[in-house]
Amino acid sequence: MNKIILFFLILTLASCKSHEPGFNVVPVSEVNESENSNEGLYYALPRTRIMVDVQVKKTMSFRGPYAEYASKYLGLDNVTEENKSSFDIQDIKISTIYEADPEQFYFVELNYEDNPRAANLMLELTESGIIANVNDTAGFNTSNQVVFMNDKEKNDDFSKTFSYIPDKNMYEKVDTVIQEVTRDTVTFKKRVLKRKMVQKTTEQKAQEAADFILKVREQKMNLITGYQETPYPQETMEYMFDRLKDMEDKYLKLFTGMQASETLNYRFSFTPPDNVYRINEKLFRFSEEKGVLEKGSEQGEIVSLEINRQRRTKNMYEHIKANYNKDKQRNGFYYRLPEDANIRVKKNEKPLAEVILQISQFGVVNSLPARYNNLRFYPSSGMIKTVNTKE
Repeated sequence: MNKIILFFLILTLASCKSHEPGFNVVPVSEVNESENSNEGLYYALPRTRIMVDVQVKKTMSFRGPYAEYASKYLGLDNVTEENKSSFDIQDIKISTIYEADPEQFYFVELNYEDNPRAANLMLELTESGIIANVNDTAGFNTSNQVVFMNDKEKNDDFSKTFSYIPDKNMYEKVDTVIQEVTRDTVTFKKRVLKRKMVQKTTEQKAQEAADFILKVREQKMNLITGYQETPYPQETMEYMFDRLKDMEDKYLKLFTGMQASETLNYRFSFTPPDNVYRINEKLFRFSEEKGVLEKGSEQGEIVSLEINRQRRTKNMYEHIKANYNKDKQRNGFYYRLPEDANIRVKKNEKPLAEVILQISQFGVVNSLPARYNNLRFYPSSGMIKTVNTKE
């Protein structure tokens, strides 16, 4: 009889031991290498980095080569007098990416003596070591690709901007030279034509361009008033008029100047610390004449990133703290409950963009009971997506 009781007692103890989870999750900061002899593996919880993408429009104004003669030959006064650039912020987008938090790495101790099934523990991690799921064969999309935009300095060579400058820079100048020739006591005057090539002055080129503009305008007027004798079809008339107008506009730019624009893209990143509730971080300085400048520059206005925690997990933190059992022998997998934050980009005190996003490190960290070992996580925040509590 006693042997039967002893057999059932051994069987019961073995059964209880087989239900031990066989693993213990310990924060890396608490792992003592001299005492830790168990096998295991590491994983991390994520933290959030804020990305600010700024789109700036650069407008370049170019002085026409004949600007100083615009009033004299064409009666134009409102022309570009100098080459200059102006900048304007067109758009700002605030987004987040996730990365492994160096302060939130964990060691999963595997104890095969307590439970041989510990060898069957399956973890899926991202490339950076962030946990994605535990014992979940369905898999999880752990893609975390970010496209960074790099701006290269451009060489503003606009030597060929004004393409309608006359190609022929030289013209033939003919001078009449009168020579006195004496033959046998008879003196007479001889006219000699002396030809030479002379470079045109800028004013001469401007006058030629102005004359051409006036000639084009005359031809446009002839088309409109029906001065030509040939009855062209309407489509032909419209085509000729548009071509003349396009030619006139391009020649006018030699006097009035012209404008060109391009879009510049900048990306700034900032990782908020987890122990603050309000952040005001300088991103860069912005000048309408110089564009985006380093934040240490003395020119331009300050563009800053303002972050305000919503503190919606405060009560949860107090509850976890009040129920924390430091004598607990085994911990399950740690997870993170993210916190919302109001994020604003402003120039001085003028808001330029504002969003509410989750910031993982603003939230709280807690551990599950060790018996829960069928889990799926959101790699972007460290929050539990699904948990299977069935034994």
